Amino acid sequence: MLDRVERLGYTTRSADPADRRKVVIRITPKATRKATKIYGPIALDGQRDVLSRYSPAEIQDARIKSTRCTSHSGELVHLRLRPRLNSQAIATAANNTSTVTDLA
Repeated sequence: MLDRVERLGYTTRSADPADRRKVVIRITPKATRKATKIYGPIALDGQRDVLSRYSPAEIQDARIKSTRCTSHSGELVHLRLRPRLNSQAIATAANNTSTVTDLA
């Protein structure tokens, strides 16, 4: 099946540079365009259906909260990746992440 999809120009195969036993399969722009043409209208209908339940103010509020959550999760990931932070930096980060409770 993968051979057929590749022959149609929807995927490409290449060797994994980190592990020569693996093959990396990637979708092509042609496949992306076709999927968007087929599934795009379905996704838009679903999005309109869901969003129609909320006022513009509620949607904007949700966007703001989502942005805050994303920002805070990035800070937490940074802390986990740097285990040797001194106690002052950890305390500062803990105080900054406490604003997540403002999202409720």
